[in-house]
Amino acid sequence: MTKGNRNFWDFVAPIYDFAQKSGFAELLEIIKKQIPENATVLECAAGTGEISIAVADRAAKVVCTDTSAKMLVVARKKIAKRSIKNIEISLCDIYQTGFADNTFDIVIASQVLHLLAEPQKAAAE
Repeated sequence: MTKGNRNFWDFVAPIYDFAQKSGFAELLEIIKKQIPENATVLECAAGTGEISIAVADRAAKVVCTDTSAKMLVVARKKIAKRSIKNIEISLCDIYQTGFADNTFDIVIASQVLHLLAEPQKAAAE
């Protein structure tokens, strides 16, 4: 992600959830059904954490990542409000996560690859 993209996502963070309402509940259910019980999950470009929150009750652990610190502030507040204990927040670049190979059972990168300059590089990471 470029610095300009991070600034955009930081800017929209406070209103992001309002823009996501249309059809998002159905998407959350589809994704949640794909998570095996007690899986270790990495969500890349998690935004405000809605997907991480939705899958947390099926997963042993969820790592919710984004390049926007402000998106993660919103995510952290929502996670705390719901008293979810198995979600970890991490400021992280989708191209270079810093996690070792085979750390996670499932990786979620929803609604992001089409926005990236190098989607294949992100998918390879």
